[in-house]
Amino acid sequence: MKIERQIMSGRNVLYLILTFLLLGTFSLHAQLAGKSYIRGVVVDGKNGEPVPYAVVVVEGSTDGTGTDSDGRFLLVTTSKKILLKVSSMGYLPAEILVPTDSNGKPAGNEQLTIKLAPASVQLDAIVVKANKVRYRNRDNPAVMIIDSVISYKEKNRSKNFDFLNYEKYEKIIFSFSNVSEKLKETRVLGKFKFVFDNMDTIRKPGQPVLPVYIREQLSDYYYRRSPEAKNEIVKGDKMVTFEGYLDEQGIGVWLNYLYQDIDLYDNNILFLTNQFISPIATTAPAFYRYYILDTLNISGAECYKLYFSPRNKTDFLFQGYLYITADGTYAVKRAEIEVSRQINLNWIKDARIVQEFEKDPEKTGLSAGGNQQAKASQNTSTGWLLTLDEISLDLGYSRNGLGVYGQKSVSYRKFGINRPLTESNFKQRDTRADTTLSKPESFWEENRHSQLTTSEKGIYRTIDTLKRIPAFKRTMNITRIVLASYHNFGKFEIGPVISFYSYNPIDAQQRL
Repeated sequence: MKIERQIMSGRNVLYLILTFLLLGTFSLHAQLAGKSYIRGVVVDGKNGEPVPYAVVVVEGSTDGTGTDSDGRFLLVTTSKKILLKVSSMGYLPAEILVPTDSNGKPAGNEQLTIKLAPASVQLDAIVVKANKVRYRNRDNPAVMIIDSVISYKEKNRSKNFDFLNYEKYEKIIFSFSNVSEKLKETRVLGKFKFVFDNMDTIRKPGQPVLPVYIREQLSDYYYRRSPEAKNEIVKGDKMVTFEGYLDEQGIGVWLNYLYQDIDLYDNNILFLTNQFISPIATTAPAFYRYYILDTLNISGAECYKLYFSPRNKTDFLFQGYLYITADGTYAVKRAEIEVSRQINLNWIKDARIVQEFEKDPEKTGLSAGGNQQAKASQNTSTGWLLTLDEISLDLGYSRNGLGVYGQKSVSYRKFGINRPLTESNFKQRDTRADTTLSKPESFWEENRHSQLTTSEKGIYRTIDTLKRIPAFKRTMNITRIVLASYHNFGKFEIGPVISFYSYNPIDAQQRL
């Protein structure tokens, strides 16, 4: 009981984020354990051509998706018996039973190939009458703009470039949210109260937060369309560390999964282990409502500002604002996206995504420069490039209780467009074998895309000071015993704690 009181004491709230990271890993695995991911392609059974925008659903459930322009799809389902029903206009519907193992998971990781037989059907005219409603897609200017966005989508996405390379700067910060004044004044915190001197009043609008974790990464990214190849080479990696207590590499993997890359131009977006329909998906007008709010100038480009919201607020859909170029290209210039609070997502109180795109980084000073031939090649290419990508997550057990506010911010600079790349650019490298983790501060001062704020700099100082306090080390040791059931004290080891007590029907209770 004495150990439990120490763990639950007020001062250990400083280690909630460490507990959260450990338990979050188990929660993530639990979520993934109940879901199956099915990838496949739908093709014409006669000529083998892909069937775009076909509908794929799991019989007996609400799980479903649509194929992209290449006939490919990714379907997420919790069903144990997976019977796919596939349909598309001009084809006979098909049913495919996906083989599963004893746990109800798809057997094997092979991509499914589903063939649809062409149909020759004479359709009679159908007249549909409905009661008058306030919102409708027909003759709606906002929907007309979205239809144009969908039509120009393949032309505007960055995958149209033959070659693409850029520099990527990523910054992830975790902070405590809903930090009460009562908590700040509690006597139990004792020597730890200095951490509250680094409160950030800007990071989360309308609410001060206490930042306690930061990770920075600088890398070069290379892309080739044909044959398709991608590679990311990490040049520098810096973070606050908790040596001996947490697996830093494991945390990094978990954070990368939590903050997966989001391509707004995909029909389906995998976000927080759930599949959402993009607001510019081919089928989006059937799931979203759109409204024109204004016309604005965004970084020199005239844009329509649209508001979109889900027709059914409990579906896995987004809401927010889209800024669409008004020059006839119908590209997304900026997107501000949120997840509806009525969707039940484990541990997620709020989620927000912000993305910005540029057509010509050369004119905005974001390009790496180059010769006249390269510039001419760039000017004749199509595609808008992502220059800013921010994901903010408010995590916690209750909406008003102490939580964790996480923010990932990625900026892209030094673009090289349609400049031929060599095979050496796509050679995989072990970044841990290089000196990526030991870059001096001068390296970061020179290469960061934006300078750290006073509060962000304070995270490194605060955690370094905290780790030198003996009370911190003692509490971390106790925390690790409780959470990991093991600790090495040097001369002796304790653990696993779970083996101290056991029970079974034959031997009854046993204690060491």
